[in-house]
Amino acid sequence: MVQPQFQNQNMFYQEGDTDTTDMDVVNTLKLNPNVAGTPDINEAAIRKAWQDNVKGFMAKGYNQQAAIKMANQRADMARSRVKAAMNQ
Repeated sequence: MVQPQFQNQNMFYQEGDTDTTDMDVVNTLKLNPNVAGTPDINEAAIRKAWQDNVKGFMAKGYNQQAAIKMANQRADMARSRVKAAMNQ
């Protein structure tokens, strides 16, 4: 049986940065390796970045409500970027 060829699904690769592999994203963000090679990698990365952003904004002095609002805005922008990259 022939194994299907692994295809990088991360938004950077899909935008043309063929040096950034799914495993690079998994390793950098400490994601579950099972998302590599699937479109789920992008949502997993966005969720991880959202968590990091909330913590970072709060560390800068923003209250939790403001930090969540700003993190949501960034996550929404990232989802739009993923959608555009996948539709190229």
